[in-house]
Amino acid sequence: KQKGNPHEKIIEWMKDPSTKEVFMTYLSFSKSSVIKELCKAVKKRNLKLTILIDEKNREDEKRMARVLKLRKCTNSDFTTPHIPLILTGGHKGEGKDQTGYAHTKLIMINSSSPDKVRLVFSSGNMSSGTTSHHENWHFVTTHKNTYFFQAHLCLKEGLLNHQSSKSSFISFMSECQKKINLQPEEDLKVFFIPGDGRKAMRSLHSEFKKSIDVKMAAHRFSNGSIIRAIKKNLARPNFKAKIIVDDDVHWTGLLQTNIGRNTLYEFEKLTMLESLGLEIKYLETFADNIENPKSIQLQHNKFLVFSREDGNGTVFTGAGNLTGAAFYKNFENFYL
Repeated sequence: KQKGNPHEKIIEWMKDPSTKEVFMTYLSFSKSSVIKELCKAVKKRNLKLTILIDEKNREDEKRMARVLKLRKCTNSDFTTPHIPLILTGGHKGEGKDQTGYAHTKLIMINSSSPDKVRLVFSSGNMSSGTTSHHENWHFVTTHKNTYFFQAHLCLKEGLLNHQSSKSSFISFMSECQKKINLQPEEDLKVFFIPGDGRKAMRSLHSEFKKSIDVKMAAHRFSNGSIIRAIKKNLARPNFKAKIIVDDDVHWTGLLQTNIGRNTLYEFEKLTMLESLGLEIKYLETFADNIENPKSIQLQHNKFLVFSREDGNGTVFTGAGNLTGAAFYKNFENFYL
C-alpha cells in the first residue's frame, strides 16, 4: 500500500477508463491484487486481456489456478463479451533449437490504438516483484508510430504465434522488424532474445570500453562474456566497477553450496573479479531460514549504469539476468 511503488502505478493504469486492451507476459503471475483489478476491468469495461506466462507454471497448481480465475471474469451484458486469454510458453523445440524460459516481462496497453500507447518493462515479475523484492520498473507513454512500439508489436506477435522453436521466433522477428517503416530511436535501443543476444553483447562491450565507471545490480551473475568484459576493463587504470547482488551469493560461498537460485560458480567468479578491483555489495534480504526459507525477498534488479569521462552515460536493463541463457535461449526483452 506504499505510495509511488510499481504496484500502485500498475493498478492505476488498469483502472484507467482509456485502457481497453492489455497484453501481459511474465515468467510468473501471482499478484492477487492485480488479478482482482484485471477481473474488475474485464467485467465493468469489457477489457480485452491476454496473458502469457512460462509453461512450468503448470507444475504449481495453486499458482496456476490463481491466474486461471481470470477466465471466469466476463460479462454477458456486453454484445461481444471478452474472455481473458491465458497462455503458457517456453521450453519448445528440439536440441539446440529448443527455447528456454518465457522470461519476458512486459505490459502493452491499447496496442490497437491509432495514437497514444503505453508500455511497461521491468526486472520484476507480476508477483512480489511489484512490491517487496528489490526491482526496477519502467513506465512509458508514447505514440504508436514509433519504432520502439512497433518493435514491441513484433515481439507480441512473435511470442503468441511464432515460438515453436528458437529459429522460428528469430526468423519471424527479423522479418517483422525489417517491415517497420520508421527509423529506430538513437537514444533507446531494444534487444529481443532469442535473436539479438550477440548484438546486445556487442553493445555492452562497447559501453564498457567507453566508460570510466560502471555500477551494476544483478540477481544471477554467470555470463562469461560479461565477466570477461569486466575483467578486461578492470585492467585500465581509470576504470571503476561496482555491483550489488543478493546475499544468497554470499551464503553460497560461506556454506559452499548453492542457495536459492544462486550458485557457487557465481560467488567464485565475483570473488575473482573482486581480487582485480571490482567492488561488491551483498544486499541483505529477508529469509526466515537460509537453506529452506518459507518467506523470501530478493535483490532482483537487473541493470548496468555506464558513466563516461564527459559526464554522459547509458543504462542497460531489462527482464533477463546476467547469464548465458538470458542472452541466447530464454525469451527476454532488454533495453539500452
